[in-house]
Amino acid sequence: MLICRAEKIVLSELTILNYNSMADIKSYYLATNYKVAVFTLPIRIGQIHPELEALLLSYGHTQWCYLTSWNPRSQWQELETNQSRNKELLSMIEETPSYKVFPGVGESPDGDWSEESFLILGMDEKAGYRLAVKFEQNAFVCGEKGSVAKLVMTELS
Repeated sequence: MLICRAEKIVLSELTILNYNSMADIKSYYLATNYKVAVFTLPIRIGQIHPELEALLLSYGHTQWCYLTSWNPRSQWQELETNQSRNKELLSMIEETPSYKVFPGVGESPDGDWSEESFLILGMDEKAGYRLAVKFEQNAFVCGEKGSVAKLVMTELS
């Protein structure tokens, strides 16, 4: 998931993102704007999203997840690596024909950090969790029709 305002340190070939604690990382996730190409407003943790509610209704789904495979374990990766990982994630998502996928971008409030992501209609929390762990994500976002968006921390966090 998205990391914002992290300090990036480059030591020869090694790039590390520094955090004081997992609580810091979680606070970044909570502040993130989870954007979707077809929405005018981002999904926000703890809020119901009217456009998402309408989209769920129009496709006959009741559950959704918002996932990325960028920056596993919140460790910075090269753009090409992240894009390749997201292609693999999309390929796995598309193995379930009933899912409806929309491109998105998780973005820090100040716009300094972003990660390409996917909104997947029809995916339940359990399936989202499995994919988040497979792609070494600390967290992902999910929800159900009529409920607020929630942040789910994985066992990796």
